Amino acid sequence: MPGRVSVIIPAYNSEKFIAEAIRSVLRQTYADLEILIIDDGSTDATGDVARGFSDPRIKYIRRENGGTAAARNTGIKNSTGVYIAFLDHDDIWMPDKIERQVGFLEETGAKAVFCNGIEIPSERPMLADGILETGVHDLYESTLSGKSNLTPSSLLINKEAIEKTRLLEENIPGIDDWDFSISLARNYTVGFINEYLYNRREHGGNLTGFIGRRGSYFKLVYEKQKPFLDARQKKIIKRSISNELFNWARKNMSMQRLDAGLESWAYSVRFGKSRLFKLPSLLVRYLRFKLRKVKGGWQNRI
Repeated sequence: MPGRVSVIIPAYNSEKFIAEAIRSVLRQTYADLEILIIDDGSTDATGDVARGFSDPRIKYIRRENGGTAAARNTGIKNSTGVYIAFLDHDDIWMPDKIERQVGFLEETGAKAVFCNGIEIPSERPMLADGILETGVHDLYESTLSGKSNLTPSSLLINKEAIEKTRLLEENIPGIDDWDFSISLARNYTVGFINEYLYNRREHGGNLTGFIGRRGSYFKLVYEKQKPFLDARQKKIIKRSISNELFNWARKNMSMQRLDAGLESWAYSVRFGKSRLFKLPSLLVRYLRFKLRKVKGGWQNRI
């Protein structure tokens, strides 16, 4: 018989969305669940909302603020299930997500499986159709490149695989899930169900990773993964990091965060020398958005 699934929901100041996330778990057709809500030191009504559910499968754990990875690790350490499923506080599962994924792991013998999803409200698919077929795949290089989107809310993992891979790194906020996915895909083939089994919510609160300074965190990921990479794989991950950091630099410039934008650009150059010549376009972007802001201020005064 398939075993219990421990659903881990890390939450920080999540009062706006967490009830809908919890309800999406309670609607699952797979009943053998425990739901661990890890309140990462919220200062809003997150705890009140979570404790307002009376289902005995729900366990509410409050801890000092330490970040999403630390909250997920707390959930793993307190879990009793055979399988682990992560759900971000603002995402939503389709009712048969867990049943489909447990069935897939039982049928194939794979240790982990993820699925496609839809971003809301834009209704964009997380993975374009045709990139992967349903089945078990070697996703190591695809994960290094960032093409395989092993987002936490999409994953179901055998707890044994997590213990062998290791817990999530807590000192690289915003990209700890990518780092974990790389290690998982290095150690195991990974299953994929090419169906939309969850919704990932887009909103201002989950864009903070774009405007922060993440270059040093990417450097830590690269240094940690480097001993396992051959020459070609090093090129793959360096290209991926350079592209990601340059995109963050563009976002920072758009939001008038010049220092953070320049820092992200400088790190992108470390991983891809061609980005050296992109600085003028970034500065133009900064000035264009600055002028737009100034113009808007003038119009509001008139």
